[in-house]
Amino acid sequence: MAVFVLAVALTGMMHLHLAAMRAQRQSSYQTAAIGLAGDMAEMIRAWDTPAAGDPDPFLFEHRAGNAMPATSDCLGGASCDPAALRRFGIAQWLENVQAALPMARVSICRDAAPWSPAGAFQWTCSGGNAGIVIKLGWRAENGNGGASASPSEAGPRLVLNIGEPSS
Repeated sequence: MAVFVLAVALTGMMHLHLAAMRAQRQSSYQTAAIGLAGDMAEMIRAWDTPAAGDPDPFLFEHRAGNAMPATSDCLGGASCDPAALRRFGIAQWLENVQAALPMARVSICRDAAPWSPAGAFQWTCSGGNAGIVIKLGWRAENGNGGASASPSEAGPRLVLNIGEPSS
């Protein structure tokens, strides 16, 4: 009987330990996402707004598994114009996102209301003259030890509103 009680207690403690490890891992993903979103916000703020009629290179969507954007190598003394340097910075940032977050999805867009009527964050963007929003999602583990819905199916896990409408 004592062995049975001990086995039940150890099973419960192991389940709690696994749940704590899962929560710690998700917390580390959240921390990494906050830092990455902050890095991109600073990059966006550091560059001048594109000229009228030019596309904004910082408004894009990227999903895990998609090819990285083509870019010049602006390291090692290579000469890069401002547009090439922006693309290089974005590609480097996307590589960091993919390395830090499992099955990462990124959307940087203009969005007046990044949440649904139910209050959950959503991937769709309203566009127009709304403020710039950085949306990050990644695959999380569910409570059963398996992976939950992919970031493409679930809403963003982090949304950072960084910009006022352009003038």
